[in-house]
Amino acid sequence: MWSGMKEGSRGRGKEGCALLMSERMWKGLEDWGWKGTRIVWAKTKVGIVNYAWICIYAPVHVKRGKGREKIREFWDKVDDCLGMFEEGRRIVVFGDMNGRVENNELAGVVGKWGVEGVNENDEHLVDVCAERGLFLSNTFFQHKMIHWYTWRRGEDGGDEKSLIDYIALDERLRKDVLDAKVVRGALEGSDHYAVEFCREIGKEKRSKVLAKERLDKEEVREEYRGKLSKRLRGARTRVGEERSVNDVYDVFKGTVMEVAHEVVG
Repeated sequence: MWSGMKEGSRGRGKEGCALLMSERMWKGLEDWGWKGTRIVWAKTKVGIVNYAWICIYAPVHVKRGKGREKIREFWDKVDDCLGMFEEGRRIVVFGDMNGRVENNELAGVVGKWGVEGVNENDEHLVDVCAERGLFLSNTFFQHKMIHWYTWRRGEDGGDEKSLIDYIALDERLRKDVLDAKVVRGALEGSDHYAVEFCREIGKEKRSKVLAKERLDKEEVREEYRGKLSKRLRGARTRVGEERSVNDVYDVFKGTVMEVAHEVVG
């Protein structure tokens, strides 16, 4: 499944994206389509869970005026595409988003394992994720620096490199995600590295006992209150008004447990 420019079009090769599925995933395919030359989507069912997979390729390095408008129009299309899917469907957005979002934690959307720097796509990317209840999974897991960067220029990696490719996952998947990172060597001949995420399916996780006695200390309680308050404010924005009661509960529970593990785990 792919979307791109017509053969013979001016600028052909500069746009386009595609979805490549395993045979198992293909058997669960329900529908697919595209929105322009930079967005392709598919709806599948895996087991009892419904998914929407959206591959995007954001424009970048544009000048002021029409170029800035082109970027805004692209992210509007992404938002419209996400709005097509029914409430219970889990969303996975991935691809070359050409956005640099720094390494500062932001409302549960951006983790602390990003890369310094911003560009013209960063605000649009973060806004869409916050509005649609997504988080940039490969900024939430600590790895060696070599597994942070998704793009490089020059032989042997060169000196110019950045994090511009992401897997943005539905907030309701957060509790099941085990890891997200760059996989080097999977895309031979490309200036990009592949990004993967690992999710636990069909198996209960072992419960981790929290050291709740640490909450007897006032400074620990203050840290817990402060972090939880900040995360819940961000979660409220991500949940929105159209989510079901179960979705709200899942986000609330996941936020409380995430902070608890960080502070007293």
